Amino acid sequence: AVAVIVTIGNPTEGASRASLETWILVAAVLGPALALCLVASRGWSGQASAMSMAVVSGALWGLFAVLTKTVVHRLDVTSLAGVLE
Repeated sequence: AVAVIVTIGNPTEGASRASLETWILVAAVLGPALALCLVASRGWSGQASAMSMAVVSGALWGLFAVLTKTVVHRLDVTSLAGVLE
């Protein structure tokens, strides 16, 4: 998830958040890929199922980290009102 965001978002100094278009593209790429992993994990057993679920978990934790960074930056720069913009 983080690799997709960094590649597509092309981060630059001073830009702490991605555009709406970037988030839509990330959702369009990650959503189906992670859904496919979840469906595949139900059909598989053992290590293959565990690996598929680990991919989903890792991607979602990476996405969570990026979203948390954005919210914390907004809180630091503005206030709670800035997060709700």
